[in-house]
Amino acid sequence: MKHLSHSAAVEPSFLQHYLSPLERAAYRSHFQSFVYELEGMPLQLNAHAAKALHRCSQEHMAALRKILFKSKLHYLMQSDARICRFLLKPLEQHVLPTRIYHLLKQNRCRHMADVALLGESTLKSKRGMGKGMLTFLLNVFAENGCAMLFL
Repeated sequence: MKHLSHSAAVEPSFLQHYLSPLERAAYRSHFQSFVYELEGMPLQLNAHAAKALHRCSQEHMAALRKILFKSKLHYLMQSDARICRFLLKPLEQHVLPTRIYHLLKQNRCRHMADVALLGESTLKSKRGMGKGMLTFLLNVFAENGCAMLFL
């Protein structure tokens, strides 16, 4: 069993923006049993509790990702009218390979802003979305000044 406190190991820096100290401790323990020190009191969390923390962390990160995405989208749309037109233009008006167009429509995407909201990891997991198709989409966003939506 691992014993972790607030300052134990250093995790990837991007997690510090998303996760609480308890969630980061669970992350460092690989969501297995661990002891977490809270205000000098050791709390023993079993594997079931660590897995529950993992699910909560995923939901937490997804919600924060949407908030950050909307902020990025708002910034991009205010900063450049060309980007705004690209993101809000209906998919039918974009020059996309037929297979990609149909996959995006099946996933309820009406315009490129919806595609960006899905995110790279979600797009990867969609049935039929190959590496080449994903690369094509990411290049389309990069060519139109929107690559930061996938960071």
